[in-house]
Amino acid sequence: MRDATPASGYEILVREIEELSGGLFAKDGEYDQTCAHCARIVKIVEKMRSAKDKQNVTFVDLLDRLDDTGVRIWNESLKIKLSTKRMSAKILTQIAHMRSAAFALLTLAAPDEMNSRALTKLANLALKAGRNSGDYNKARELYEHCGKVHTVANTSRSFGSGRITANVLQYSGQCVIDVAEAKRLAALTAAYKGEVEFAASESPVAFMLMHNVTKKEAKAYLGTGELEEVAQICLNCARRATKSADAVQWCKSGIDLLDESKSQTSANGCALKARSMLIIGQIFLFLAASYMEMNALEAAEQTADLILQASPTTLLGYHLKVKCLTLKDPPQQLAIDKAYKLAVEQCASTVKDPEQFKLFLGMLHMMANHTSPTVAAVAVDVLLHRLEESAVSLEDRQVERLRILKMYLLMTATNVDDGVTAQVENLIDEVVDTDTNFPLAKTYRLILWQAADRATQEGHWADAIKWFKCSTRLLLDEPMDSRNTALVHRKLSICYLELGQLSQAYDCCLQGVKCTQSLSPSYYSNWMSQAAAKESSPTNDFLSYIILLDQSDQERALDHLKSIPCGKDTFQYFVSAAQAAFKKGNKRVIQEVLKHIVLSPMDWTANDNGANLLTVLRQAQVRSGDEAETFADLVIFIKKACCLLEGWKASSSLSAEAYTAEVDWLYRVAWNCALSSAVANQIELACELYHLTADILSLSEEETLQVLQGRKICLFATAAGNVSLGRQSSVQSVEHLRKAMTALKTMREICKRIQGNAVTVPKLDDPVLHQSIYLEFEINVRMEAWSELEPVLEYANSVGAPVQIFERLADIVTRHKCPSAVIFLTIQAALNAILKHDPEFDVKRFSQWFRVLIRTSLVSNKTAAMGLYDQVLAILESSSQESPYPKEEVEWLMIAAW
Repeated sequence: MRDATPASGYEILVREIEELSGGLFAKDGEYDQTCAHCARIVKIVEKMRSAKDKQNVTFVDLLDRLDDTGVRIWNESLKIKLSTKRMSAKILTQIAHMRSAAFALLTLAAPDEMNSRALTKLANLALKAGRNSGDYNKARELYEHCGKVHTVANTSRSFGSGRITANVLQYSGQCVIDVAEAKRLAALTAAYKGEVEFAASESPVAFMLMHNVTKKEAKAYLGTGELEEVAQICLNCARRATKSADAVQWCKSGIDLLDESKSQTSANGCALKARSMLIIGQIFLFLAASYMEMNALEAAEQTADLILQASPTTLLGYHLKVKCLTLKDPPQQLAIDKAYKLAVEQCASTVKDPEQFKLFLGMLHMMANHTSPTVAAVAVDVLLHRLEESAVSLEDRQVERLRILKMYLLMTATNVDDGVTAQVENLIDEVVDTDTNFPLAKTYRLILWQAADRATQEGHWADAIKWFKCSTRLLLDEPMDSRNTALVHRKLSICYLELGQLSQAYDCCLQGVKCTQSLSPSYYSNWMSQAAAKESSPTNDFLSYIILLDQSDQERALDHLKSIPCGKDTFQYFVSAAQAAFKKGNKRVIQEVLKHIVLSPMDWTANDNGANLLTVLRQAQVRSGDEAETFADLVIFIKKACCLLEGWKASSSLSAEAYTAEVDWLYRVAWNCALSSAVANQIELACELYHLTADILSLSEEETLQVLQGRKICLFATAAGNVSLGRQSSVQSVEHLRKAMTALKTMREICKRIQGNAVTVPKLDDPVLHQSIYLEFEINVRMEAWSELEPVLEYANSVGAPVQIFERLADIVTRHKCPSAVIFLTIQAALNAILKHDPEFDVKRFSQWFRVLIRTSLVSNKTAAMGLYDQVLAILESSSQESPYPKEEVEWLMIAAW
């Protein structure tokens, strides 16, 4: 283009504009392209404007083509606007761009010497393009252009000079016409510009501009249609206002303009146009709403009255009137009823319209919120009765909504008297009698259940029972409703329980169980239904347990509770059951509940389950006490806890401090229980408890001397108790003796660890160790393990057992049927111990044991007996006067030898 001559350059630009304008007839989806083409045309026009200013001859020849293009684009925008029923944001943007481009072309093509018609046309185009422009700055520019046009017209009339003035006067013949047109343009420009200013920033300048329009001398130059248009602008600004006071001021301006329109039509003998009626109605409604936002209820009510005076069938007016009355303090109930009844009488024929129907519902909700739900329920009946009288048939959905609303209102009533109950029953009767309206029945049920649940939360148990019972009439004979029936009966049972009506509560609970059991197997094929049944059955059983516990029927209560499988999902039931028994002070039931938990096959390996179990075990041990009949249960509890702690020690799932505390607590409980059972002569249980105590001590983090000593004592007590049980002639005697031997062997190992070295010999002054020798010897004698006796005697000598131990060993073999060799060996060991280790040698006691030894040896081994006589002779020779050998024993020895 730089190389082209000016003439050819203008030609190229005009041709480009024509090509761009040819692509403006956009189809769906080409809005963005149209807007882009228009923006490009505006830029080209700006480039060509300098050529016009220079009065370029070549350019003047192209002005007609630019004018034709501008007209064609403007007409196309009109066609789009008229043919489109619903203006989307994209279409509005497209029209705005097209009109901006058309106005730019027409302005460029306009001659310098324009007559009034051209000026007016250009100004009108500027106004329309400005209204369609979404760009506020662009709109301002266009309105400024329009303002210059009517300023020129006013100047021409005042000064009577200039080419434009001469042309205007030449065309019009009367300057008044041009002044009127200029005034009209000035008023419209002010109105449009005020809209732009307010839309941009809610500027106060907008009110000043609109005030200029509403002046009497300005309104006189506007026609009826233009007054309606400016009034619509006021309504739009009112809707856009963020402050209620601004909205009121805009509405008042709109009303002033429409009053002028009404005066003009009256002067012409015509009625107000429908559009004017519509706009003024909308303004009044918005004005009333704005007054209410400002809490100017009196003004709002007066506005609503004005609306109803002008149009008694305007339902929105009644809606606003009722709203004003309800917001007063206190609400004007009589006036509200009157306004509502007038609305029903005047507007019942329009209630079928969805928007009108919403207004009726809004009035009912306002009456319910500000007066009383029962009053609103009565108002629903008034509307339905009026519709029935006037033969207005609503859609089924609308009738259902009204009935549902009435049910909801009745359920929200604060005072549930017999009248409310009767109305609810009537609503249910209407549904039950049809046997077809299942959705409505289900909705009623939900409302009744919500009301009943709300009543239970508020402690209104009688009301809850009433609504739950009403809902049972709406339940169907189908699987899902069987579950619902079970749920309702369970809730009824809770309500009766709270009221202390235990027999009714238990009956409802049993009915709930029957409903759950009545579900068919095919129904249970659905996993959701299975889950629901699993949830329902434990809940019913738990509820039955609570009811029977209140009736002091412990056995049946526990039967219900024990039918619940103990698992992760049902664990809380048993915790609650134990708490309920605790509140009743029923120790036996607490023990049974806790015992059932402990003996359940539940997987306790998980950390949270283990913690729960340990808590239960702790409570079980505390609640059991020291009664003899509970020791067997305590053994079970402690075993379970011990196994649990073993698992935790292996997995290190507890902190060291917490683990040590649990072990220490369980050790103390087991030790005390073992002592108590021993005192109660529960020897077998005491043995088991002592053994458990030793096992618990083995779980300690550190093997201290105190821990080892405790284990040694517990194992000795276990062995001693089992030996005492083995002395009783029974089938289990041998088993008890074996347990005792196992405990003694473990104890010997612990004694070695106490010394710090498994090879070294334990201390010689350990009484527990010495007593264990006697127990081991007795076990071997009773089990006739004769070959094991000599090692025991050797061990007793090696640890320096006291003489009394050897004497007890000798006493054992003399009291039992033992081989003479065993007796001889044992008594000889006892005599040797007396001779070696007794610091105060008791000749009398020695002589008695020696007689037994001689008697035994004379039977089994006479050669050994001769050696014994040699030994006794040495003792006789060494005996002193202070401790002589007993005379009767000497005589017996002589006789035996003889």
